[in-house]
Amino acid sequence: MKEVLIVGSGVSAWSAAIVFAKKNIKVRVLSKNDEVFGAQQLSPSGFNYLNELIDKNFVKKNVEKILQVKITSINKNKFTVLTNFNLQEKFNTYNSISRRVLIKLLKESAQKNNNIKVINEKANFLLKKNAQSIQVLTCKGNILESDLIIGADGQNGICRKYVCGSDKKNLKKIFRLVIEDNKLHILSKNLLQIFLSDKGHFVVYPFNINNKKFVNYVFVPNKSFEEISNSNNIPQYHPLIKVSGWKMSLINKNTEIKNNFWKNNLLLFGDAAFPIEPHLAQGGNQIFKDAVFLKKNLTKSNKIEDIVQKFLDERIEEKISLQNKASIFGKILGFQNILSLSRNLFISKYSKKFINDFFEPIWNNNVDS
Repeated sequence: MKEVLIVGSGVSAWSAAIVFAKKNIKVRVLSKNDEVFGAQQLSPSGFNYLNELIDKNFVKKNVEKILQVKITSINKNKFTVLTNFNLQEKFNTYNSISRRVLIKLLKESAQKNNNIKVINEKANFLLKKNAQSIQVLTCKGNILESDLIIGADGQNGICRKYVCGSDKKNLKKIFRLVIEDNKLHILSKNLLQIFLSDKGHFVVYPFNINNKKFVNYVFVPNKSFEEISNSNNIPQYHPLIKVSGWKMSLINKNTEIKNNFWKNNLLLFGDAAFPIEPHLAQGGNQIFKDAVFLKKNLTKSNKIEDIVQKFLDERIEEKISLQNKASIFGKILGFQNILSLSRNLFISKYSKKFINDFFEPIWNNNVDS
């Protein structure tokens, strides 16, 4: 394999570009910048994997430390704190980072390598060339082909649709909101807050962009409320967030894709290959792990069939397991009525042991490179 074409302009695309270019493989990135919204959590493992891709000093300068998890129940405008968990006891490098800043850091690091060429066009269609390969038709009518095409254009991109088809049965709504406010940032400083309500749960944490202070909000409706939830009715379900501007996205929960991440010479990567529900804070972090895994295995072989087999043998099973855990944890957070009372009691009494035992192997997974 001498050349790779990467379709995408986000975290997955630039992470993959960095890895292939460092292995002296020519890389073309078909990148048409899209709107970037909000922030993501960097668990200790994700932080370490990201440091394997770009200069850790740049990472440290742009993250916001998260020192504590606070879980609160909301019942008819009454707030009951269930737990305050000190992350520093076991998870001393938990952070948040702006997605816009993260992509900028990855892109700048990638473009320092002469093996990378950026094509500022959008992929419009995938054309079958023969039984073994496809071509990419761009928005400007150019036809591009390569030894290997990396589909890193997300779970709703054309690459995933080509490999997996359109699956609208397993989509889950997620709502996001970003507020620039110094006072709210101070109240949220170093805190990852989870608010449990009868409609679903909110996740709230701070981040910064060039010393500007922001707060990132995520609302995940529970199963019974999901069908009627929309961007307009979210503010009324959290007494402290009477703000409009929520944006809805859809997460694909389908785990039946063990063999559906590869077709012809197109390999799906990151969210395009396997989106993970956000409840374990592993969507973005697993992209960095994918990249480090790719980096390690490209040292052994750059044959396309070897890369695909390694992902199938090792990464896909792990990500299916993570998605299953994320789904279960999300259901627990969305409990209602009598189940919510049992959940709240459990959190109040056993949260420290639960977080240590359940999240420790996920959040503190060591880098093996």
